[in-house]
Parts: sequence; structure tokens; C-alpha cells
Amino acid sequence: MGQTWRMAVETVSGLPAIIESGDTVIFTEDFTDYPVSAWGVKLYVSLNGTAVTNWTGSGSGSTYTFTLTAAQTAALTAGRYLFAFYATETATSQRELAKTGELDVLPNLAATQTASTAQTLLTNIETAITALSSGENQSVSFNGQSFTKKDLGGLLRQRTQLQAEVIREKRRADALRGIRRSNCIAPIFTNP
Repeated sequence: MGQTWRMAVETVSGLPAIIESGDTVIFTEDFTDYPVSAWGVKLYVSLNGTAVTNWTGSGSGSTYTFTLTAAQTAALTAGRYLFAFYATETATSQRELAKTGELDVLPNLAATQTASTAQTLLTNIETAITALSSGENQSVSFNGQSFTKKDLGGLLRQRTQLQAEVIREKRRADALRGIRRSNCIAPIFTNP
């Protein structure tokens, strides 16, 4: 029995809930209230603090096909986006919201990863804690702030909070990729 090889990116029905930055994504959306003969549909995705990106659907009947190229998705910052499909009537240019929701964009593992804000702050705080606890420094500065040995307790509390945030970020990223981690310790039974 021979193996079947995929020859091209598969067209899926509906915008996937999760995509990876750098992947080609082709999907269809069926908007029966907005036939291609009289309407046009665009997909807009928005992540707070980044520019809005959009794609125009093409098709026939009431089915629109959207192609997000590898280069286009590579330009998306990893994170949870809001998306909206807007239908615009060709004759009047009147626009209407056709569908909305959320889209998770995973980081491209083939590219260098940027540390999250929490991870960057954690690294900076750990550097400050190390410098203050080494005994050589009475004060240390980072991110425009100065800390002295008496601030060590506050830095340790901040570190604990940031460590928890980094763990939450990693667990969320793992869950989106389908990686399951257990916090349970399996019991081991032995015969006496």
C-alpha cells in the first residue's frame, strides 16, 4: 500500500481558530446573505498595538475563498487577534458586519522568537537580584529605575509574580499547540 502525499495546502471550511505565523492558509466562508454577484467580503484581523491586516475574498455564489500567503501570515505578530468579516454592497458601498470572533496566531518556530514582556522583565529583575545579592553592589539600575539592597524583598516579590506570568504564557502556548503537561505526580507502588 503506497503512501499518499499532500500536493498543496488544503482548503478548509471556515477561518481556522489557530494558525501559525509563516503558514499558508486557504479557507472558504459561506455568506448566503451576501452573494458574490452583489457584495464583496473582506477579512480584517487586529491585535492591540499593531496595524490592522485585511484580505479580500473571491469566489462564486455565496462562497468566498480567502488565501493568506506565507509572507502575509509571517508578518503577523503572535497573539490573540480579533477578526471581522465585513460585507460591502457593490452598488451602494454600504458595509455590514458579517461575522466576528477571535483568531490565535502562534509564533513561527522556524524563526527567532522574541521574548514576551513578562520574560524580559523577569530576566532584568533576576539580573538586578543577582547584582544586589552578590555583595559588591549597593545599588543597581534597569528600565530607568534604581534599586538598593533594601529593595531586594520587593524585587523578589516581583520576580515571583513574573515567574507565574511566564508559566501561564508557556502553558497557554503549549495548550494552543496541543501539548499537554501534567502537574500531577504519579504514585509509585513497591512490594515490601
